[in-house]
Amino acid sequence: MNSKYKNIVFDIGGVLFEWRPVEVMKNLKRIDKDIPHNIVDITRSQVWRDFDKGFATIEDIAHTFSDSFRKQHIDMFIQAALDSIIPMEHGLNLWYAAKKHNYKIFILSNLPFVIQKNIFATYPFILENDGAIFSCDVGMIKPEKGIYDRLLQDFNLIPHETIFIDDMEENIHAAKEAGIHGILCDTHHNVTTTLKDLNIIHL
Repeated sequence: MNSKYKNIVFDIGGVLFEWRPVEVMKNLKRIDKDIPHNIVDITRSQVWRDFDKGFATIEDIAHTFSDSFRKQHIDMFIQAALDSIIPMEHGLNLWYAAKKHNYKIFILSNLPFVIQKNIFATYPFILENDGAIFSCDVGMIKPEKGIYDRLLQDFNLIPHETIFIDDMEENIHAAKEAGIHGILCDTHHNVTTTLKDLNIIHL
């Protein structure tokens, strides 16, 4: 470790694990051409945000959209979306490189209970961190200010010593508002280049 930074905070979906609902929908349409394109809107809805916060269940999502989509299609899409959450090789390379260089590793992720439980059981490496804030545990989601405050307070992190990697611009903006150095994961190559430029890792 040879930089002013001491802590690296990872998002899960889109950084460490796959999260591509549009691709899930396209794959399902090869199985059932009647699945509507806009079924991905489920993941952008208020009830999905409540799902992430731990306030809603899969059944609540199905009920909310029962007038918009066939239940069979809702069930297919949600299950396929959950099943698609698997580790990303390039994301894991960053994770292990940061650990190798002795940075403290944290997680800040919008994640509902059902996905959290599955990831913990299937991919126990994710538990090898110095602290984690999951939206379902704290009733808040990114980019809400409170979840960043909770991260800093719970683990006594100094903002200007902390880097946050996320795939959503609004989440990076909120991190910067909290004084944290944010890196947008538009591609893992760009993240790797940025971390090298900051003298964080050497891959």
